[in-house]
Amino acid sequence: MRCTCGRAARTRLSVQGPLCGRCIERQFAKRISSSLKAGIPTRNQRIVLLDDSTAEAAAARWFLTVRLSGLALRIVTERIPCSWKARRLALRRNAVVPWRMEDELRLFLEEPKKLGRSGRALRLPRVFSDEESRVLAAALKLKATRKLAHPFGELLKRDPAACHGWLKSLEWLRGERRA
Repeated sequence: MRCTCGRAARTRLSVQGPLCGRCIERQFAKRISSSLKAGIPTRNQRIVLLDDSTAEAAAARWFLTVRLSGLALRIVTERIPCSWKARRLALRRNAVVPWRMEDELRLFLEEPKKLGRSGRALRLPRVFSDEESRVLAAALKLKATRKLAHPFGELLKRDPAACHGWLKSLEWLRGERRA
């Protein structure tokens, strides 16, 4: 199995296909930074990272420490329980919340009138599915010990790309994306 760059692929994702370690890191960093249009931290800013020991929290920590290392951010880590309720309550805080694509869609389905807009928190990495965040954590050897329950498990077994389409539709409804 070969990656798009020609190297031997480490993993095969259901949506992107086979990817090597370098392409995984580069592609996922590009996707995170493109989703952070308004919430990019400033230089020497103090950031509270809520850590629930999942792959999403590990990916958020990696992005803040490695990819935004030129900003000299002061990162403070706080532990939260690994549950949907804890993540939902954390949205009210001014912090970085470990978030995934499925959480974004679940929030929209619970509060359709707000279009999933809730709180001041920076939701990072909200453009990854559960599978993609686990692959990134494995490729970069990040520590992730817990796993949050998957709300759309049966549906995504049939169509793995469904969450990507739903997220694009939700961004269009919010006015974040043009048709």
